[in-house]
Amino acid sequence: MKQPHQLVLDYTQDMMAWLMLLEAPDRLLQLGLGAGSCARFLAHYLPETNQTIVELHQEVILANAIMFGTRPDNSLAIVKSDAKDFMSGSKASFWPVIMVDLYDAEARGPVCEGVEFYKSCYRALAAPGLMVLNLFGSHPSWKPNFQAISDAFDRQPLVLKPGNAGNVIVIASKGPALSWTSAGSKGACARYLRERANLLKNLFKLPSNRWIDPIEKYLRRSALSQDRD
Repeated sequence: MKQPHQLVLDYTQDMMAWLMLLEAPDRLLQLGLGAGSCARFLAHYLPETNQTIVELHQEVILANAIMFGTRPDNSLAIVKSDAKDFMSGSKASFWPVIMVDLYDAEARGPVCEGVEFYKSCYRALAAPGLMVLNLFGSHPSWKPNFQAISDAFDRQPLVLKPGNAGNVIVIASKGPALSWTSAGSKGACARYLRERANLLKNLFKLPSNRWIDPIEKYLRRSALSQDRD
């Protein structure tokens, strides 16, 4: 409560791993407000980024305002709407980053999922653009969601290591494939990611070193795949 902008849960920290791959955009969309931790983090550290947050439940919006001080202001808009409806009406190629964390009180799996939903997210993304999702790695919803994202984006997403509670953050990209050119020294990718991780750690107090290994493997694997093509 003394530091409401700090992210203390590992999965909310991992939701910010897109900062390893993309500079802070001028606007960003969040689907699902939750306890507002990501909104407060972004408002504190990236005040120039305008946030739009879509939340279906009025009680969640009110609880955020009363208990955590997460309220609309000049750079944060909260829209009471169903995420599927909002995405179906969203402007095409508009959002550089879309963060998706959509679970009900029972957390039995994402309440918005399937190829059509992820296609609407893909359509709304700018290029280059990233969609960041919170999924459950050991849940029956994992495999169908991973496949639906792969089908909608026509490429497999980046998957981070599971958190302590089993949450797995997935990052899907639009535009040029996320890859590291095979040219240059073998360790160039790792060195760049280490430098980037240290920057994020110092600026945003994020445990970014744990993202280096899965991101490096994904970038190099994508580069090898492109070389074969």
